[in-house]
Amino acid sequence: MTGVSDAGTTAAGPVRPRATIVIPTAGASGPAWGEERVYVVGCVESIERHSYEVDHGYVIVADDRGDLSYLDEVTALAPDRVRVILFDDAFHFSRKVNIGAAATDAEYLVILNDDIEATDPGWLDRMVAIAAAPDVGAVGAVLRYDDGSIQHAGHRYANGGPSHVHYRSDIPRDSGHEALRDRDVSGVTAACIVQRREVWREVGGLTPIFPVNYNDVDYCLKIRQLGLRIVLAGSVELVHFESKSRDPATTPEERARLRNRWSHMMQVDEFSP
Repeated sequence: MTGVSDAGTTAAGPVRPRATIVIPTAGASGPAWGEERVYVVGCVESIERHSYEVDHGYVIVADDRGDLSYLDEVTALAPDRVRVILFDDAFHFSRKVNIGAAATDAEYLVILNDDIEATDPGWLDRMVAIAAAPDVGAVGAVLRYDDGSIQHAGHRYANGGPSHVHYRSDIPRDSGHEALRDRDVSGVTAACIVQRREVWREVGGLTPIFPVNYNDVDYCLKIRQLGLRIVLAGSVELVHFESKSRDPATTPEERARLRNRWSHMMQVDEFSP
């Protein structure tokens, strides 16, 4: 799938699909490609290097503490397309994303971690094109660590819990491997996920009882309960500097909460061996 289907036409020509990229951030900084950067600045800068058929803007939901001057840098990258919302509370990924999603009426919502780098020029157009299908609820991407190994190629469920498919595998991009093909999966990470707004609204966004981890697993399972597909856009690859901006460890309480809600749907994975 190489292009975005027309969202309609006007007298002036085709109407471009509209997407809002919601990025929750604490303004964290750290190393990337041997240099120090504020991750959200690098994230938006990498997106803005490319041109898209999709008309896109940003909602940055930023912690209201510390030095906020980095937000001026972000806004300067796309002055007419960046909205900043300040969040004055403890870290809560689900609430921040929900607040950002409520601030836009765009037909497509993109949830993106601030430590993502858009190295693939066509990533947004291809993911929106897949998400446009009426039987698709959400679309994820292949995420690689900066050393080239795979961090995410879809979720796999087994014995009541989730894991990442092909985690830490070093699969070359041009290998033709199944992991790098567009395919149905049980779930995708909210570090990069695209969906139609109507799907987001129907499932109620991210569940607030998962403030840090498993909010994406819960979200995808809610979508699948509607009978919609979750698609991994294996043709889309992005870089994820995961764990450089926060501690990725899960807690026993989070794991118990997920099992209590969804263990019955995570015993066997119907898409992965």
